[in-house]
Amino acid sequence: MQRDAGGGYQLSFIGDPGQQYTVQQVDFLPATSTQWNLLSFRTADANGNFSITVPAPAAACHSASTGRSFRRVRRTAIASRRKGRRSTPGYTSSNR
Repeated sequence: MQRDAGGGYQLSFIGDPGQQYTVQQVDFLPATSTQWNLLSFRTADANGNFSITVPAPAAACHSASTGRSFRRVRRTAIASRRKGRRSTPGYTSSNR
């Protein structure tokens, strides 16, 4: 994680080359799976790298006792039972 010129952060992740991921954020841990918020969709490059820039939190939300946490979640295609067609991409809780 690196701070950018606007006060936000550049988050870098490593995954599997060519794999699609969602990047999610939550304000407090521990968090249930429904509390994570979608920030972005990204595809890992040939080396498995991808990144996003997130803005700085509002001043009212920023304190030493709170902090945002981020995770990447691999997107997977869910095969439909009808004639081998694929449905909307789903998500897996795997960190790979």
